Amino acid sequence: MISILIYYCDTHEFFMDHYEEIESLRYEYEELYGVILKPQGDLMNWYSWFAFETVARNLAESFGIY
Repeated sequence: MISILIYYCDTHEFFMDHYEEIESLRYEYEELYGVILKPQGDLMNWYSWFAFETVARNLAESFGIY
């Protein structure tokens, strides 16, 4: 379904291309929920998926489907 984020080389490229946006999402998430994210395993992969899932959830909420 999400072919751009299948392999580590893809998630690493995504992370590098969108680093600033991912950091903004991380900061906003931690401020909003009052938690510190504690990624596990490969950091670039973890943060790429965090960003994708956060944006998907935000879009779903904005359309009233979440």
